Amino acid sequence: MLKRMAKVRNLRLITIVAQRKDEELVIGCMRDAGATGVTFHPASGTGVRQKFERVGRLIQIEKTVLLTTVPAETAPKIVKAVKDALGLDRPGNGFICVQRVEEAVGLL
Repeated sequence: MLKRMAKVRNLRLITIVAQRKDEELVIGCMRDAGATGVTFHPASGTGVRQKFERVGRLIQIEKTVLLTTVPAETAPKIVKAVKDALGLDRPGNGFICVQRVEEAVGLL
């Protein structure tokens, strides 16, 4: 097992924040583009594009955070697939962050 894990190098962690209604779409895009697994969970937060009701209360937009760890060469394909599907060139449609992984333990 350690031998196999030692060969896993040059990984990227992709984090996506999307509207909850788009969760299944994003998971499908990620898997079709090469992600072998996706971890996701509900989230909430605040940002520059918050919307307010007439009485001044904050409207909560339900979000999902999705994570996957993939080989570096697969990451651009996943980012493009999700970006195109969600229309991330328009404000308020989501967020993607790609990070280098220094060390990963327990990958299959």
